[in-house]
Amino acid sequence: MFKYKVLNDQVLSLRFKGNNPHLIPRLGLKDHGPFKPIEHSKLSIRFIYPRKGDLKNVVKRFIQVLMKGERKFLGFEKIYRTKPLFLEEIEVDFQEMLNPSKSRKLKDILMNDVSLSPRPIYIALVPPCPRWFKWSPYYILKAYLLQHNIMSQMIKFDTLTYRPLDEVAFNVSNAIFAKAGGEPWRLWSRIPSFSGTSDKVIIVGTGISRIPKEPGFKEYDRYAGFTILYSDEGQLLYIKTFVTEYDKQAVTKKLNEAIIEAIDSFNVYGELDLIIHYAGKELSHQEEEEIVKTISQIKEMRMLRINYVVLRIIRNPLYRVFSETEHGYPPMGMYVRIGERLLLTYTIGYLQGMRPMGVPIPLLLSIRLSNLSINDVDLEALVASVCEFARLNWRGTNLFNREPVTVKYSRLLAYLASSLKEVGLNTGALPRKKPWFL
Repeated sequence: MFKYKVLNDQVLSLRFKGNNPHLIPRLGLKDHGPFKPIEHSKLSIRFIYPRKGDLKNVVKRFIQVLMKGERKFLGFEKIYRTKPLFLEEIEVDFQEMLNPSKSRKLKDILMNDVSLSPRPIYIALVPPCPRWFKWSPYYILKAYLLQHNIMSQMIKFDTLTYRPLDEVAFNVSNAIFAKAGGEPWRLWSRIPSFSGTSDKVIIVGTGISRIPKEPGFKEYDRYAGFTILYSDEGQLLYIKTFVTEYDKQAVTKKLNEAIIEAIDSFNVYGELDLIIHYAGKELSHQEEEEIVKTISQIKEMRMLRINYVVLRIIRNPLYRVFSETEHGYPPMGMYVRIGERLLLTYTIGYLQGMRPMGVPIPLLLSIRLSNLSINDVDLEALVASVCEFARLNWRGTNLFNREPVTVKYSRLLAYLASSLKEVGLNTGALPRKKPWFL
């Protein structure tokens, strides 16, 4: 008979302006405003789209929703406490979106925008293309703008045509606000020390993705690596990506260098609890040894005592839990220990009268490595690092998000970095402090 435990509802709350808590992201933003304002008092937004059908009028309608609001969305200024300035739109031929460096109109406006402080954020309307198609306007235009240190938000034509504009406006606004340097929300409760002896905890999402040459192919020509660093209260501290040729040893070395850079950017002395999240394939013995070696290097360089846990997050376990109450829904934050190093965890579930859409699927947490005895590890701290970080998804304002951003963002980072390199972007120059990938 397995015994279950449930995280306190309070730790699943989020923190907004004035350190006010709320469980629901949208309502927290409406009632209190974002946790941290953007770095500058100004926020400029510029639309770019091709000459196609009624797109011009669709854009004008969407701008009105962003400015004045509609139904669920009250307007950008009321939600994010920042008044956006909408600059003159850029309307170009479709071919210019496929080869933006050849567009005189775009180039002239871009050169002026580069001189502005802060630089505007572009919203680009692009046609729907398969994700694997590297030469789509989505990747080409995003790479071109990033070359000029311009953040962008891509929206597919059909998103503005078939989805409610207030829903789209909320999600787009949240991503733009974060890219401008603001923080929509943080965690209400800090992730506790799993060792019980350290005052400092950091969470790292890291891993490697093999990128296939074509969809369905078993041949791979690229590795994409990613490391994303968070504080114990959910502050995004550091992002690093790289793309390299298919060579296992070389990519492992690069990944370890990225982990060292990330942790070295965190100013801490004395003792540190380090939680590493990863998803995907099992670590090989060689990769495990390399992680241990990397942590040892950091300890020596920084003269730190580091307590570490490497946690593999398995997205589709065979196990399920059903509740005899609440229509069978397990509560959010419930976890069951099903083995010495295995924890079945629900990041989605019944929460204060709110039920998720569909039947929740748990995550399986596997403690792969630690320099502490398993009996000395506070398992609830590890569960909290997963459940609470599932609440930090700034790509939208939904209540329920299944995966922690440490692994959800990592997969997105890997695919985007690989695709942007394919169209000529130097991925080593990608921003390290702002979530350009949202």
